[in-house]
This record gives sequence, structure tokens and C-alpha cells, in this order.
Amino acid sequence: GLHHYLSDDAEIVQTAKQNHAELLDIRKPKSARDNAFWTGDILNVRAPRIAMFGTDCALGKRTSSIWLRDACREHGIRTEMIYTGQTGKLQGGHYGFILDSTLNDFVSGELESAVMLCDQEENPDLILLEGQSSLRNPSGPCGSEFLCSALAKGVILQCMPKQKFYLTDYERELWPMPPIEEELELIRLYGAQTLAVTLNSSDLTKRELQAEQKNLEERLGLPVVCPKEEGMGRLVPVVKEFLKLQAEKTKTLTD
Repeated sequence: GLHHYLSDDAEIVQTAKQNHAELLDIRKPKSARDNAFWTGDILNVRAPRIAMFGTDCALGKRTSSIWLRDACREHGIRTEMIYTGQTGKLQGGHYGFILDSTLNDFVSGELESAVMLCDQEENPDLILLEGQSSLRNPSGPCGSEFLCSALAKGVILQCMPKQKFYLTDYERELWPMPPIEEELELIRLYGAQTLAVTLNSSDLTKRELQAEQKNLEERLGLPVVCPKEEGMGRLVPVVKEFLKLQAEKTKTLTD
């Protein structure tokens, strides 16, 4: 699991050999010579990018990304998703890499390469980026790569209203989570726009979830959607407006 590989365990290797079995360590990183550095060719990618971020780890970012991809496709938006973890790969993702088993020097380049390949082969209207961890989880911050290196100009932020502390390796209540408004401001300072907020309803009653949804919409002035309970249909118009604005900006730059 995670950073421990079957092929490094002598007993498992021997057992597999005796039984003519193949060991597949899907998280085992590529050699350094096979990884890509960031080149800047991301500037030539046509499809706009939206990153699915979270306020912490393990909030359902990948699942929400898949649901949003499917909702967009149902409404005629040709949408692809870049996976960044092993589960996305196992679920049949065609484009992506396993971020937390990639040497740090190559994370931006591997992300850029995945986006470029997807854009070249699929010519999509939109590319969704599956986020990992959160911008400020102290045990493993992640996210700036999607904004700086993949140039995602839109963000959908998933949060769990009941959660008050960041998830760490030891699951201790060690580091309090900041207000969601601070996360939106940080995203803005990176040059991206938060388009909507999605809610993980864990540990909430239906009434509590509805109250949290209403409260956040009033506080943030953004659409707040509960993916599990109501689907992603409400975000399709938000995506369409984002794509329209990105097309207008591109036209202005090329005129």
C-alpha cells in the first residue's frame, strides 16, 4: 500500500514466482529518465481547465470530478478528466499520473504532459483536473501545481462542513482548518476563479446539510451543490459560462 511495494517484499516475490504470478505495483514510479520536466508548452493547450480542489484530503474530489465530467458530457460539453491518483487509474482513466509517487521535480512536467496529450488526442471542450490533498494541509499540501503549471483558471472547491481539523497521518486534531473564505482568496491570488463549492455530506442530517448549503451560498455568493444528493446538473450552466468567458479572453488576446 502507498509507498510500500509488493516487488520489494522478498517473501511475496518468491511466492509469486513459485505460482507463476505477476506482481503489479501500479504506484511504483517511473525512472527519472522517463519523467518529464515542465516545458511551458501548456501555453499551447486549447481546452480550458477546471481543477477540482478540496479543503482537505479524502473528501471525494475524484468522485465529484467524475460526476461533473459525466454531467457535462450529457449536456454536449466534450469533457475529459486528468487523474492524479491510483484509484483514478484503476477506474479506467486514460490520461494522468500518480502525483504522490512522482519525484517532486517532475510533478509539474508530468501534469503538463498529461494535459497536453489529452488535448491533442481528444480535442475536448473542457479538461477537469483531479486535485489531491488541499492547498494548506500541513502534512501534504498540494494544489498550486494545477494553477501555476497546468494553468487551470477555474476551481470547484469541495468541503466537508463538519470537519474542523486537517486530516494528518495520525488522525489527530492537530491543525485547525481556516475559514473557507481564506481558501477562496488564496485561489484568487494564484490567478484562478472559484466557480462553485461542493459539499461532502458526511455526518450531516438532511436538515443540517440544507442549512449549511444555504449559509455558504449567502456567505460566498457562489453556487453550492451537494453532488451525492442532487447530482451535478446545477454546475453545467456554471461550466458553460466559464467556457464562454475563456473563449472571449482567448479571442481578445488573438485579435
